[in-house]
Amino acid sequence: METQGTIGIENPLTADEIAAADIVLLAADVKVTGEERFAGKKVVKVATETAVKSQ
Repeated sequence: METQGTIGIENPLTADEIAAADIVLLAADVKVTGEERFAGKKVVKVATETAVKSQ
């Protein structure tokens, strides 16, 4: 799982991980850096609160 915050990007997804993904879930309340990496993938965007409550 990649995270982006005030200290930057942690655990960045590799090109192989992205290529192997069926979908990309972006749980974010701010702009995600590097969204172009997911071109051609089904991208689902939700608020972080929604993602946390969906457990």
